[in-house]
Amino acid sequence: MSVAYETNVEEKEQEIEPRTASDSMVAVALFAKLDPIALAVGVGVASAIVVMAATLALLIEGAPPGEIVGYNLATIASYLPGFNVSVLGSLGGAFYGFLFGGLAGLFIAGLWNFTHIVVAGITMLRSDWLD
Repeated sequence: MSVAYETNVEEKEQEIEPRTASDSMVAVALFAKLDPIALAVGVGVASAIVVMAATLALLIEGAPPGEIVGYNLATIASYLPGFNVSVLGSLGGAFYGFLFGGLAGLFIAGLWNFTHIVVAGITMLRSDWLD
């Protein structure tokens, strides 16, 4: 019974052909583009959650009597109108976090895609020169 099993395994191993990746498949994998909108939304949502969570954590923690709650975070209000360390201010902070995080995501994706296009172009030119 073990002999029959071994022959079946050997037959199946002979039928399987190793896959080889073509040069174009490797290039596509190496120079994959980022979707700017998807990255902008992802980074924006993550930034909004971080700003909102930081503000709410300071509110929950509180401050000793006579001190300002979240003084360091409250200084951001000078740059972001409408933001303050409160529940309503955390929503304004989430908006700004989404806005600036989304812009950062767009910039990162654009830079990523641009550099990959440049590197792919240089690689193609060099391969033509070497031939």
